Amino acid sequence: MNSVPLYRQAIWKRSEQLRGYASTINTALLAESKRFSNELGMLTEGFDDYTAQDVRELFEDEDWNVSEYFPTLFRNSTFCNVYLWFETTLVSICKHDRIRSGRRFNGREHSKMLACQRYLNACFGSEFSDQHPDWEVAGDYYKTIRNCITHSDALLTMAAPSVNQFLIRKGCMDTSGKVKRIKLTHEFCLESLETVQRLLNSVLDKIDSPSESSPIAAFRA
Repeated sequence: MNSVPLYRQAIWKRSEQLRGYASTINTALLAESKRFSNELGMLTEGFDDYTAQDVRELFEDEDWNVSEYFPTLFRNSTFCNVYLWFETTLVSICKHDRIRSGRRFNGREHSKMLACQRYLNACFGSEFSDQHPDWEVAGDYYKTIRNCITHSDALLTMAAPSVNQFLIRKGCMDTSGKVKRIKLTHEFCLESLETVQRLLNSVLDKIDSPSESSPIAAFRA
């Protein structure tokens, strides 16, 4: 049985769920920010600048929660969910395809992405991961970002310079403190979802119709 259509359907369904989750959270965050801003405006209405500033200082903690903490928390959560789904789906695809390809897939490796990369290169040639435009982003940059969020409280203390440059280009780095920190945007979360969805479908395209020159095509012949 060809499982590729089932994987495509599952990928589409899960990506739509994650996209809806991210959009729902973003809408709620914007609404809460607007509510707090309006409430604070009403509280300080008619006050002189100095008194109004004193009132705002009373709400500094809530202002920080609404403008910084909650958006960061939920966007980091969204991104980590996207990456986890990407990695587990890719591992599942490789595990299932090894039955057809007859090639070994070591799913017990510490780095699941490396195991997948080795398997796919064995099946389709090293050019697959070397030349695919999304592989470096999803398989390297996203993995590092996820690890920094999960293990280092989003601090970029051990990230490679290329990852730092990637985050700067995306407008997702906070340099206001002594140590650089990841600060994801809603747009970045949606973009990451599109990237991993596109890459997963590219893998399925290769499995469904390998070129005549690929190792897996020769094996199946």
